[in-house]
Amino acid sequence: MKPKPASWAGLAPRAADDEPGVPLRALDELRRKVGTLSDASCALLCSIPTRAQAFGAAHIDAYAAQFSAIERLRAKPANWSAAPVTAPDSARTDAAQRGLIMLLLAGVPAPTLMLLNDGTVAAFWRRAEAYASMDFDADGEFAWSAANRGNVTSGTWTGGALPAPLHAVIDI
Repeated sequence: MKPKPASWAGLAPRAADDEPGVPLRALDELRRKVGTLSDASCALLCSIPTRAQAFGAAHIDAYAAQFSAIERLRAKPANWSAAPVTAPDSARTDAAQRGLIMLLLAGVPAPTLMLLNDGTVAAFWRRAEAYASMDFDADGEFAWSAANRGNVTSGTWTGGALPAPLHAVIDI
């Protein structure tokens, strides 16, 4: 399914529990910067008014750049590198959109995206001697791993609070 332009109907400029007149800058920035989203990503993004806090412009810019990267990955043909690789399908790119929104809502720094040989879109963070990655699997269960000074931990994440070992590496 081709992504459609984001539908912003029903999104309030502030969170329901905010003081009157306090804008939720994240909504204004995302409205302006995110061009296309899948239906599931639109639905998740519509939950922002009741779940998000005001994010800084640099934080939103970093995520907007990764949404743009997903659009570039959509255009990758099969066997786009020297190795036999699969092009990402819409289920995988839609999962990546959902994953990015979930990470944004978790309040963590934006990752850098990469495309795996099987067409899965993945994210990674590199911090000093630490490295973390997350695969945005189409089933909504995102496999992650985190390595910090030789200690490696892994698991899956489906939303909400990030697992503590992953969060610790991302926030170094």
